[in-house]
Amino acid sequence: LLFATVNDSGDTGRTFVVDGRTGETVGGAAWGEATDVEAVAPYDDGLLVGDIGDNSAERDSVTLVQVPFERGQRTVDAPTFEVRYPGGARDAESLLVHPVTGQVFIASKDLFGGTLYAAPAELSRDGRNLLEPVGPVLGIATDGAFFPDGNHLVLRDYGRAVVYEFPSLVEVGEVELPDQPQGEGIAVGADGTVYVSSEGQRSVVLRVPLPDDLRQVV
Repeated sequence: LLFATVNDSGDTGRTFVVDGRTGETVGGAAWGEATDVEAVAPYDDGLLVGDIGDNSAERDSVTLVQVPFERGQRTVDAPTFEVRYPGGARDAESLLVHPVTGQVFIASKDLFGGTLYAAPAELSRDGRNLLEPVGPVLGIATDGAFFPDGNHLVLRDYGRAVVYEFPSLVEVGEVELPDQPQGEGIAVGADGTVYVSSEGQRSVVLRVPLPDDLRQVV
């Protein structure tokens, strides 16, 4: 089992591939400069990295970077995609990719309630990727992921995870998350297992069991 992770702002653009059995870094991709990397999601045969952080809401656009996901360290000439929000800049830390269609989604991080935004069905490298609002989601979302069925997604904040139907965004369940120093990661495995992680060196990755009724739904 391999996990992918990234550093927060202040680092260059790079990913880390971590062996889930040993906790050792066994690979990664580097691509140069970055502004505020906050998220990573499966994309095609590799990863899509979200350079989407914008605490001051002042970036004209944010950047998505496509990199490989495999063992071994490498420097890559990574395809990049600029995306823009309607109505001005937003802060965000949650990047999701639909497991069936490959469409990209970003959940904004807003104190009084966030918004899930959809990118165009196919990303363009010419900078014409305008995000469109899908609907309201929890505020202060720090990460998110789709379940393998593509009909549900999960978003987390610092203490809970909320599961939504997709695309209706009807809330179908909520799970209290274990205490973490700064819980900012969530992922869903191919078998539907939910994992959470925290910022910080040598932080642990935890499996989060879903209640039986919610597991039956997803």
